[in-house]
Amino acid sequence: MEDQIVNITPPELEHRLRRVDAQDVEAWVHVGASIAMARLVGRFEETFGKPVVSVNVACWWATLRAAGIDDRIDGYGALLRDF
Repeated sequence: MEDQIVNITPPELEHRLRRVDAQDVEAWVHVGASIAMARLVGRFEETFGKPVVSVNVACWWATLRAAGIDDRIDGYGALLRDF
């Protein structure tokens, strides 16, 4: 039972996000490392019209910026693409 969240499919995850989405939800923040979310961030930002921040993408962004690398990387959401 513990590994069920690891095996969630992108369509299941999107379905669950839709269930809890509301007008007052301003952004999605994914704080667990068990779901491979990085590759889904851009898709979910487009689908929901809201920022999506994944812990893995945020760590990647912070590490690059701390190293003085300001490359913009497409495909992983607005954080890596725009900031």
